Amino acid sequence: MVQSSREELLDALYDLQHDLGKYLLQPLMWLPLDADPAQVREAASKALLKTREGPAGTRTADDLWQAFLDEVGAALEDTTAWPQLALAVQQALQWQETLKTADAPPDRAMITADFKHVAESIRTLIEEFEDVG
Repeated sequence: MVQSSREELLDALYDLQHDLGKYLLQPLMWLPLDADPAQVREAASKALLKTREGPAGTRTADDLWQAFLDEVGAALEDTTAWPQLALAVQQALQWQETLKTADAPPDRAMITADFKHVAESIRTLIEEFEDVG
């Protein structure tokens, strides 16, 4: 792999770690331990639908993931950590539909675990990619 390509991929992974890994989990982590189901639903929805807010606008978790996929293409598919990351993001994004349609109170521990798994999977892929270089 050309050095600049490797650096560009690492930059994209670091951006993903910051924009998706960090901000996906943050609204749930800010909730009090005794948050009621409505607060959990609102925080999880914000995490998915208003993942990254700033002067350039608001981006959803899915928008951030799709932009990352567009940027890196298939360049990371040969890494061992890629399938884990793709699955972790897919599981996290499924909460958007579940939160809209489920009548039962949201399971804060399960949502938090799924969102943490995204951050951990990004970190694992970064570590694998750094070890190769």
